[in-house]
Amino acid sequence: MKLSPILRLLVLVLALFGCAAGVLAHEQTQTHIARLDRMIAADPLDAGLHMQRGEMHRMLGRWDAARRDYERSLALDPGLTAVHLCEGRLWMDENLPERAIAPLDLYIAGHPAD
Repeated sequence: MKLSPILRLLVLVLALFGCAAGVLAHEQTQTHIARLDRMIAADPLDAGLHMQRGEMHRMLGRWDAARRDYERSLALDPGLTAVHLCEGRLWMDENLPERAIAPLDLYIAGHPAD
């Protein structure tokens, strides 16, 4: 399914607003990362944990750490398409909306009813 440029822009804007609404306080985010580090140490093959930690890094502006966690998550579970939404948010946070289109298109393709 090919989306019109206007609909794609709307999806990008909604992703950006969704991101802003879910931001945790810096200290809480740091605590959550530490907890995820322990959980990943106990279960390093859990792709969802890597994705969650990537989201925490993204919220703190740690783009490279977030990207590494997203890549690891997809390597562990290529079917975890929610990672593409996270990647799109990351590119939006980095003020590179043109780079956000491809991962968001992948997410939309995997979730046409969303």
